Amino acid sequence: MVVMRLTDVQLTVPSILMALLVDGIARGLISREMHDEMAIYVLIFAIGISEWPQFARVSRAATLVEKNKDYVSASTIIGVSNLIIMFKHILPNILRPVISHWHYWSSTCNHSRINFKFFRSRSSSYYPISWNTH
Repeated sequence: MVVMRLTDVQLTVPSILMALLVDGIARGLISREMHDEMAIYVLIFAIGISEWPQFARVSRAATLVEKNKDYVSASTIIGVSNLIIMFKHILPNILRPVISHWHYWSSTCNHSRINFKFFRSRSSSYYPISWNTH
C-alpha cells in the first residue's frame, strides 16, 4: 500500500522534470569530468527512476486480477503455499501485460532521451543532440 502511494506521488511529477532533477543532483555530487564520462549512466538512471511507477501500476493491477481468479482460490484451498502460488500461477500470467508495457515504454524512452538531451544541450555543450543515426 505504501509503494502505491509513493507511485501516486511520483506520478504527479512530469518525467522530464524528474530526469532533470536527477541529473542536477548527479552534477552536484560528482565532478564535471566524471559526469562527462558517466553521462549515459546518469541518463539511464534518470529515465528509469522517473518511469518505474508505470511498471508498478501495471504489475499490481495484473496481480490483483490473477489473485482473484478461481484457480488461485482452488490452490489455496488444497493447501499450496503462497510462494508456489505466486511463482507458478500468478507470475507467469502477469508477464504478458508487463512485457506489453515494456515494449510501449521502450519506444517512449527513446523520446525521453532525445528530450532530455535537448534540454541539457541548452545549458551545456557535452550533450549533443541525437537524431538516432548512430
